[in-house]
Amino acid sequence: MELFERLIKQQESNSAETTNEYSKEPEYIEEAEEKANSLCERVVIHMRRTSDYRNPDISLNSMAASLYTNRTTLSKALRELGYTNFNAYINSLRIEDFINRVKNERIYNYQDIFYNVGFRSRSTAIRNFKQYTGKTPSEYFNK
Repeated sequence: MELFERLIKQQESNSAETTNEYSKEPEYIEEAEEKANSLCERVVIHMRRTSDYRNPDISLNSMAASLYTNRTTLSKALRELGYTNFNAYINSLRIEDFINRVKNERIYNYQDIFYNVGFRSRSTAIRNFKQYTGKTPSEYFNK
């Protein structure tokens, strides 16, 4: 009988430890969210400091390498920032830079500025600009 009682007590203590382990799960989830948030912050800070989006050859892999992470984790962080994918993020930064340059420098040669902010072709730049603002550059700046 004594052996049976010890087995029951051992099983109860194991189930209590298991319950405590499950109660730790939210802490793990919170840690993962904090790490993801810190990566989101690192992405934003990195792009502000380096302006890598101006490089027409930037890729998800190269950005992940410069942030010391992998492409999957970086993609998740970009989705947390509200972008559907890497290209959407880069193009939005380029369009914002384009708008700021035109407003601040009062330069109206849009094609040169599109190339300076990282677009390779005029048609891609205009398509992305229209997608981002809902207007062509001429319509947008001739308000």
